[in-house]
Amino acid sequence: MSAKHFISAALTIALIIAVQYLVGWQALLAPWAAVSMTDVLAAVLLVLLSYGLRVARLMDWFHPVRPVPAVKVMLQHNLWNNLLPMRSGELSFPLLLFAYLDIPAARSIMALAWFRVLDLWCIVLILVLTWAWLTGQMVVMPIAVLMFVAALMALGPLLTRLMPLLVNLALQVVPARWRQALPASTAGWSQELIDTLYFATPRQWRCLGWSLANWLIKLPAFGYILMLFADTSLTVGIVGAIGGELTSVLPVHGVAGAGTYEAGIVLLLRGVEVDVAVALAAGVNLHLFLLSITLVTGIGSHFLPSPGNRQPPAAN
Repeated sequence: MSAKHFISAALTIALIIAVQYLVGWQALLAPWAAVSMTDVLAAVLLVLLSYGLRVARLMDWFHPVRPVPAVKVMLQHNLWNNLLPMRSGELSFPLLLFAYLDIPAARSIMALAWFRVLDLWCIVLILVLTWAWLTGQMVVMPIAVLMFVAALMALGPLLTRLMPLLVNLALQVVPARWRQALPASTAGWSQELIDTLYFATPRQWRCLGWSLANWLIKLPAFGYILMLFADTSLTVGIVGAIGGELTSVLPVHGVAGAGTYEAGIVLLLRGVEVDVAVALAAGVNLHLFLLSITLVTGIGSHFLPSPGNRQPPAAN
């Protein structure tokens, strides 16, 4: 067992022990019997709507793409990404795109990297706006939005200049026997990768719009679940949900995110003075809610029809 896998298992065990010591598993799960199914269904529908926006982002980015394979890619990538340790589930994205849509790995890996950049950008922006709302610092909100847009506009030219350097650095870790199969010159290769990011095009701004819309729906849905279980406001719940989502950038996670996801929720909820035991119990219940939807939709996507992996012809 590697050190990372040992830490992952240890985090999961630590979560199980902490819950039993601070709350008790029976007490933690008991509120589900009292929660209105209408409330839970409302949160589920919001999460499914956010999934639809992610499918739309994928279809727009790789246009033209058939909707059913796009749904299968998104849901199955979501399943593996939530279940496999150390974010290794991300590797399923290029594999699924090639299997269902014949999209080469170079395009899919660059798209995934950019999607993650936009996702992180959107989460941080929503966190700043939520904090400004909670503290009454309204002047921060327009400033944050302007800085958000300006930073994204500057990132395109910056990456264009840095891409040759980044490619050369990446090649240093590629085994020599594999390097021989790669192009001798990195200039053309770097430009090809840059072209797959569609900088300074309407597609890039639409991608930002899909990403922001996804998080503006997904975070309130998760925040609503935290609100129900922590008996707090929706705004505070959103802050806690952001804490859980931000843990995705950590290099080490518990099994299926257990331990690290809850720790992120507790950390941010403590910042708004929610009791540790209450925050932990709500965080675990949110994680169970998230994993339940992930399992049902991910497994269910395998039963969707497979119309073939050829993309539809481009419209004239």
